[in-house]
Amino acid sequence: MFSLRWAVSLAQSEACVSFESLFRRALQCLPNEDVEKQRRFRFREDSLACVLSRILIRQVVRTCCQLPWHTIEIERSERGKPYVSTPKAQLKFNVSHQGDLVVLASSEKEDIGVDVMRIDEDRSTSAQEHIERMAKLFSEGELQMMRSAATEREKWMAFYRIWCLKESVLKADGTGLVNNLSAYDFHTGIEKHCPGCFITSTTWHKHGVRQHNWLFEESFIGENHCVAVARILSLSHTPAEEGNNCTRRNLFSMMSFERLLDGSTIINPMEDGGIKEYEEFMLKPSKPF
Repeated sequence: MFSLRWAVSLAQSEACVSFESLFRRALQCLPNEDVEKQRRFRFREDSLACVLSRILIRQVVRTCCQLPWHTIEIERSERGKPYVSTPKAQLKFNVSHQGDLVVLASSEKEDIGVDVMRIDEDRSTSAQEHIERMAKLFSEGELQMMRSAATEREKWMAFYRIWCLKESVLKADGTGLVNNLSAYDFHTGIEKHCPGCFITSTTWHKHGVRQHNWLFEESFIGENHCVAVARILSLSHTPAEEGNNCTRRNLFSMMSFERLLDGSTIINPMEDGGIKEYEEFMLKPSKPF
């Protein structure tokens, strides 16, 4: 129950017929600092991603910890990573948003990181040019894997695959930015990374040393978003537990905006019911890309 993998689409959320009422309710179900945060974004997509990510966190905490909505307390670490500060609520989670998706992965005890990327081929440069431009961030083995991909699409998929893996590790251990990202070297196996996959065989080395007690879950959400979950396993894991970890397909489930508000309660009531906030949100431009 604690090991959830949830995702929500920005486009589908905004396209639903009850979007206005859901958006206005969502703002009133969040603390004022979250409302102010979404207000500061210039583009509509970023504001919506902010709102959905905050609601997603609270719904996962409510679901896993069986807590009333109004009792849930979310704080952030010095590096900005959100965590549950509600007493007796034992839950680890991480959030990522890029492209059309906001995603969350949770665990009861394991530190966890997640990263999602849209396979974006609509660029002014080719995949090969982009890989070479970013080459200093990758190991020689990673570069060989990306360069050897047969098609333009596969090169982009290989690039975003490695990028997700690196980001998932940084987010799981709370490292944040590092100076030498090429020292984080990922070794991928023979399994094909494509929509429908669920890969747990990838390993990683830091400065040439294999990092044990890490498990990666690589998959796709739809056709155009790849995602990586990094889990730091307990040193007490038995071989049987390790086998179960590698074989269980814990894929992401799509959640609707309405579903994310199940059981929610208003904690930040607005005199106009959120009409002004919604109107200001709708006046924001969409991203030009």
